[in-house]
Amino acid sequence: MPNIFREASELLKGKKGSEMSDEELNLVSRAIFPLLILRAFNDVPIGEGLEALARLLESNDEETTSAQAKHPDRDTERVASTQRLLVAKTG
Repeated sequence: MPNIFREASELLKGKKGSEMSDEELNLVSRAIFPLLILRAFNDVPIGEGLEALARLLESNDEETTSAQAKHPDRDTERVASTQRLLVAKTG
């Protein structure tokens, strides 16, 4: 999965706002939004905040991948269980 925070951080390191395309500016705008609303990032420079969010997202992805490797059928089991519940309630 693409990491919008990492992408925005790299864009800000490599380009000035006036050098970015509309698509790149849109990506950066979406990525910095959490920094504007989360109190934990009130006094954190934008670049540092984006890097912190990128690390959090990557850490979460690693944990999810690890859990899926340990229990590869868990999602399949959840879907089957949900389907059985729906059939029982609507049956």
